[in-house]
Amino acid sequence: MAEVSVKSLSAFHAPRTDWFKPDGREQNIKDYIALANQLVWKRQGSFFAAAVLAAIYFDALTIFAFYAVVVATELLDLLLG
Repeated sequence: MAEVSVKSLSAFHAPRTDWFKPDGREQNIKDYIALANQLVWKRQGSFFAAAVLAAIYFDALTIFAFYAVVVATELLDLLLG
């Protein structure tokens, strides 16, 4: 029984040995940035809806000030991407 657990553990560890190899990493980053750019309006829509709902129950000025910070960080993310 000990052989089974050691064997399964080594099978789990085997694919993790190539984490730091750069093969295909650039394409993965490009794909991630493209997907993030496609979803920017969906994210902002959900953040704005949450801000509107929070503004109903809490101080609207504070909520929209925090929403402005969210928009600013999203713009920085787009510029860096």
